[in-house]
Amino acid sequence: VHPEFGALSEEAVKRREELEESVLIKYSDYEICVKDEGLDAMTVLAGMNGGCDDVDGEEGDVAVASTDVATDGEGVDDDDDDQTCTTETTLRTIQSEDQFAQLADLTSRQSTAWSGVEWELTRLVARAILPPPQPGAPSSVKQAVVGQNAELTLGYNTFFLSIVFPDMWDVEPYVQAMCLDVDAMEFRADLLGKREDRFEVLHSLQILRRLCQPHVVRAPALPLVGLEVIDDAMPIVFTVRTAHQAGTWPDDTEEDIGAMFKVLELGLRGGVEVLDVESSWDPVKTDKLLTMAEERYTSNILGSYHEVPDAVSTERAVELYHQCTLNGRAHGAKMVLSVDAESDDETKDRQAYEAGKIFKKNLIDEGKPVIPYLSMMLGEIGQFSRVINERFAPVTHESLPFVAAPGQLSASEIMTLKLVMGLLKPRKYCIIGHN
Repeated sequence: VHPEFGALSEEAVKRREELEESVLIKYSDYEICVKDEGLDAMTVLAGMNGGCDDVDGEEGDVAVASTDVATDGEGVDDDDDDQTCTTETTLRTIQSEDQFAQLADLTSRQSTAWSGVEWELTRLVARAILPPPQPGAPSSVKQAVVGQNAELTLGYNTFFLSIVFPDMWDVEPYVQAMCLDVDAMEFRADLLGKREDRFEVLHSLQILRRLCQPHVVRAPALPLVGLEVIDDAMPIVFTVRTAHQAGTWPDDTEEDIGAMFKVLELGLRGGVEVLDVESSWDPVKTDKLLTMAEERYTSNILGSYHEVPDAVSTERAVELYHQCTLNGRAHGAKMVLSVDAESDDETKDRQAYEAGKIFKKNLIDEGKPVIPYLSMMLGEIGQFSRVINERFAPVTHESLPFVAAPGQLSASEIMTLKLVMGLLKPRKYCIIGHN
């Protein structure tokens, strides 16, 4: 529970500080963060900026206050000690029909928020009791039901959308349209506005799930108890992309890398479906993270590598694919290469795709687990590689005001191009039944 927004007493805040690291985190596997979700609307309004002044004035002030709670969460103004705002004094300042309507809207939002916390607890329990995923496991019917098999999660003609907003509430206007076209969302922890705040990282992850939940249409079934399943949990790819791998997380010092691995641990504690682990860092820290994932969690590990900005040979690309297996411990591999702009080879934008085929053949010949992989080439010049990539393609969406990376296509654009190029084999289906 957040010590400020959760309205904790001084004694509770002190006890939280004493127990969090040494007991609560040390002896638990999963974590749920509660900000103000458990508070009623009047208590939230009473704790807004500037005491009662925020709701004592022109019509519409309550709406501003409720938006601040949901998005900014700036907390109480310590300089305004002259006026103590309670639920009673707050209620007295709300007099117009518009203000009462806005209060009703905040009341509904707070109720929905707490339902989201309860749903998140149920989801975490369901993930915790899953059998651990195995690298190279086939997509049998039984494994398809549990919803954590990499062969299906990173399936053919599936897509994930990178969330590049610094505040998860900024996603809200676009989330309904986005959920219709993708199979997962990528949570880019390195792009968060408060990426080094443990509470904010985990709470932002919960907000993304909560926003997606009403609009999910392509999520795998997550078994709960008996025949009960959770079918509205959008799969999340948790990523901390470093600066030398086309991201923003600093990676110049050991301290930088150590902090990055700490944030990756938060992904596991948040019960993510896929954890992106860059394959180029300290093998000791990587081993510690993977061991933790194998012994205590059910997340799929996606070993990744981004070659930026220089091009490499196909032989080197194949080596990097094998590096992404994380010594056979990854459940999937992601390879992103740079195109040699000076090359006269007309097939240079196919390099990652062709290297992937060699990589798969190597795994089969060597009797190693064959894991799903995705491949692409960076930039506008590598756009064709996004079309011929067969699995789990990163995409943008038509509703977004910007493209996250040069050359990105939407899921509908990729599928249209695949159809036009004859890359999708026609299939016929029939339904047999009575009446």
